[in-house]
Amino acid sequence: MLVALERAPAALTSLLAVFGGAPLFFYIVHLFLLGAANRICLAIWGPNQGDYFSLPNMAWIWLAAMLCAALLWLPCKAFIALKARRPHPILSYL
Repeated sequence: MLVALERAPAALTSLLAVFGGAPLFFYIVHLFLLGAANRICLAIWGPNQGDYFSLPNMAWIWLAAMLCAALLWLPCKAFIALKARRPHPILSYL
């Protein structure tokens, strides 16, 4: 996969670099996003395995991961801009 990314066009690598600029921010926010999505799905369809809503197969999990990444791309980009504008020490950890 790394070889493919080295040969990828610059536009693709610059899109992915946004997530590398704010990795902890992405991690924390995606947990809240997935928790909210779980609660929404539970409210609509109800639990189908135990107390949680689950996806039927791995393809749906990959689709959910891509949707989550797409939804968080703009917030990550905005957070990178915030870190550049305000060089506060705590922001460097996120």
